[in-house]
Amino acid sequence: MRKILLAFVLITGSLPSFANTVLMTLSEAIKVNMVEVSGAATGQNYRSRALRLKAVNKSGSIIQLKINQGAIFNPTEAGYQPLVCAGEEMITLQPFKDGQLDVQTFCADAPNKAPMQNLAYKYARAGSDTLVKLLQYVKKNFFFDDLGQDAVWVVTNNHGLETVYDGTREMQAEKLIDYLVQITGKPKPTYYLSNTVSLIPGQPVYVAKPLKIHAKFEQVLSESKKLTLGVFDGTGKMIQEVFSNRPYGKAGHRFTVNFESSNVPAGQYYIRLKEGETVLQEKMVEVK
Repeated sequence: MRKILLAFVLITGSLPSFANTVLMTLSEAIKVNMVEVSGAATGQNYRSRALRLKAVNKSGSIIQLKINQGAIFNPTEAGYQPLVCAGEEMITLQPFKDGQLDVQTFCADAPNKAPMQNLAYKYARAGSDTLVKLLQYVKKNFFFDDLGQDAVWVVTNNHGLETVYDGTREMQAEKLIDYLVQITGKPKPTYYLSNTVSLIPGQPVYVAKPLKIHAKFEQVLSESKKLTLGVFDGTGKMIQEVFSNRPYGKAGHRFTVNFESSNVPAGQYYIRLKEGETVLQEKMVEVK
């Protein structure tokens, strides 16, 4: 073996070199032209592993490639949603070889259609620092579901924080909203929305008009009172009653309203807690 190696040195004038291993994010590797990437929809829903990436190593180095959170891929066909990578998956690419993997995604543009299987995608850009911070929080808390998707649209589509809602996980949703307030500067909502969201390929993903509007009230009574709680239109007419003239004793009370808003005309509505004609608390909500 030593004789063979010596002969190689005499002929070439150098020892054989071996490929170095380089750790890079996908966006970095594309920027310096070390990796070429393409994508296709897997057929899974857009808030799961919806994107299959094929990456080609164009260099003589081994690349450990991290699919950076916030990397955005656009569809090659108009009308379908872009997808944002969220999972930080890793793949090792040998020199001048390719590899593929399925990556965790979210929809990055709510009004567009969910992708059809095998729809082609191409790399568009790295996401904003705010989007990356949010996706780090989502991954840490395992919000790869509707709650995480609602939060992503706050950043990518400028949705209000009232759209980030899950009545079955109120504490987790509250903490997520507090974090969104911190990183976006948006005001904390006084009510929340349940919207229609579709996972069906080829169908629009998000309908802006809410199915329900959820609001909570806390009221401390210094004496017993009869209270009314309901939803009122702009003329002062009650259009949805929660309760009327119900007696409550001296104490602190909590009330929840679930306003069925899907079939009412667009406009402003008022959720009111009243004693007789006196309004104790009011929340104005808007139906688009």
